[in-house]
Amino acid sequence: MDEMRKNRERELILWGGRAVGPPKRKDRVAFWIKLIVICCLAFCLALALAFAVSGHGGENGLWEKLCGFAFGNGFIFGDEGFDKSEQTSPKEEDQTEGITTEAEIESDETEEQEERTETEAENESSSVIASDFSEAEKGDGYLLNYSDRKFDIEGLLEMGFHAEYYPESPAPMVLILHTHTSEGYSDFDSDDPTSVLTASVVAIGEALTTELNRAKIPTVHCSVIHDDDGDAYQNAAETIEMMLKIYPTVEYVIDLHRMELTDAQGNLVRTCSAKQTAQLRMTVSTAGVLTKGTLSLAMCLREELNGGGARVCMPVVLTDSEYNAAGSMYYLKLDVGSLGNSSDEARAAVALFAEAFAEIIVG
Repeated sequence: MDEMRKNRERELILWGGRAVGPPKRKDRVAFWIKLIVICCLAFCLALALAFAVSGHGGENGLWEKLCGFAFGNGFIFGDEGFDKSEQTSPKEEDQTEGITTEAEIESDETEEQEERTETEAENESSSVIASDFSEAEKGDGYLLNYSDRKFDIEGLLEMGFHAEYYPESPAPMVLILHTHTSEGYSDFDSDDPTSVLTASVVAIGEALTTELNRAKIPTVHCSVIHDDDGDAYQNAAETIEMMLKIYPTVEYVIDLHRMELTDAQGNLVRTCSAKQTAQLRMTVSTAGVLTKGTLSLAMCLREELNGGGARVCMPVVLTDSEYNAAGSMYYLKLDVGSLGNSSDEARAAVALFAEAFAEIIVG
């Protein structure tokens, strides 16, 4: 009896915690099918979990660690190896095609900087052109007449200019002002408030005032701003009227400006005399009280300034434009250099103007 019981126990199978007898053939097939399905599902779940954790199968991800034993460092196809580390997929080629290395970026930046430096040097050398506008070959009496009036220039030069001069009187003879007060030179810095005192027409007007006073020609300088609001010439006319009431002895009004000359390509032009100064240009209006006398003064000044081939002064301009000539005896619109000139070149030019003016007025 004991032997039979032992044989019976050996035939039992533990299934789901229950002791059952040997399964029939049909049950055994179902059993193995279930077992295989369960194992497949478990394996797929494990693969999915590994794929998610690894970050889509990154090179150092869990997927690689789990499958590395099968693939090694590359995918194996038969006897020939396909090394993933030495190949790049088309997608990867597209992603890396537009990527530039740090060395290449530095090289490109260096080349661009060199090209930019060369361009800036070329622009610096070509953007400001030195030119002589004195028209010396036309003769000392050359005049640009844009008015309807005709004058005997040779006769004016032969006659000369005769002024009344009182050497002992401190009363001002000359008034200097600026219709366009904000005009500056090449070294003018709009971000620096002190540039007005060093590199603007106001600074040049102050320099001319100093030179004339040094030459014993009493001069006052007005630095009132006229071009910040409204009509600059109308504003300047009111200033001239007021100043002539304060200083009734003033005979000469010099409205000091700066030109802005450019060539056909738009490059700034730097006026240059034989003495390496900025060049001057005087404009006379036919609306003045003493047009003939003012024109004579301007022509004599030009002859004095250009003596010895100095070529400091451009041709005198005669125009019907009024400017502010009607408010004074002798009114000169004096342009000192161009935007391409430095303030030092402008100062050197007005020093020569003061010398020529003193030669004519004082003698």
